[in-house]
Amino acid sequence: MLAVPPTSSTAPECIRLRGVRQNNLKGFDLDLPLGKFIVVTGLSGAGKSSLVFDTLHAEGQRRYVETFSAYTRQFLELLDKPQVDSIENIRPSIAIDQTNTVKTSRSTVGTMTELTDFAKVWFSHVAECYDPATGEKVEDDTPLTIWAKTHATHPAATLLLCFRITKPENLSWTEILTSIKNQGYTRVLLSEGGARPPDGLSRTDTLALHKIDELLALPATHYPLLATSSIHVIQDRLRIAADNQSRFLEACETALHFGKGEVFFFSNPKSEIENFKRPATTPAASTHPRPAAPFVPPRPACSPSIPRSAPVRNAEALAA
Repeated sequence: MLAVPPTSSTAPECIRLRGVRQNNLKGFDLDLPLGKFIVVTGLSGAGKSSLVFDTLHAEGQRRYVETFSAYTRQFLELLDKPQVDSIENIRPSIAIDQTNTVKTSRSTVGTMTELTDFAKVWFSHVAECYDPATGEKVEDDTPLTIWAKTHATHPAATLLLCFRITKPENLSWTEILTSIKNQGYTRVLLSEGGARPPDGLSRTDTLALHKIDELLALPATHYPLLATSSIHVIQDRLRIAADNQSRFLEACETALHFGKGEVFFFSNPKSEIENFKRPATTPAASTHPRPAAPFVPPRPACSPSIPRSAPVRNAEALAA
């Protein structure tokens, strides 16, 4: 093995070993650069394992274990302190010896050390989704991302933050408005242009602001709600400013919850300026891609072809 000449003791980019005397090593000095792939070679008995396992790994593992409490250290494997004058700038280490402890050809360093699990969690947090049809980035809106976009496009504007409620067939508007009122809401936005489709608000719709108490006081035959299938409940009216960020995040999270993942912003009752959705939706097909997850349960290679109308009654039928 060729020893790298020692560098200045102030250089932080290498591991500095001084006076290594472990086993048959003869008290040499060595600098190992960090961030490099290093191979240790030599004849049998030259001291390769003494340097790598008994010195470098032993000292890195020993210092790492010392960071734990005395109670925790009693359950960890402790290695002897190597015979060396000093080791500087060493990192915690992982040692994989030549003994194959796992009887499978699919085992890797990542699976044996469980580093793969940490990589999966990291990848799921930094992963970005793109629409395969258009190549556009698909973003999952959260209160923080909605705040960032709204603050960038409408700074200092006063907006109505709303969520939409679509009328179920088994409930009347009186029951819905009463329930909304009991939860503390006081105002809603209604369409003035007649019946609208339940799948959303078009840009040509004209909305009017109404108080819930006034709507409940009207006779059922005079309800403006009779001509509409959905309403927009005003969650909050606030100015988009830095001092209102916490209030915005709280209102947005509540609106996303009650609005089933969708929130609307109006500059005034007659002008919708923005809407956001959670989970993410592809721009082309309006589909919801599956979010990145660190641990995805395996799926069968082939889906069963048994019709729903003919349920399997026993194992023999399934085998047939």
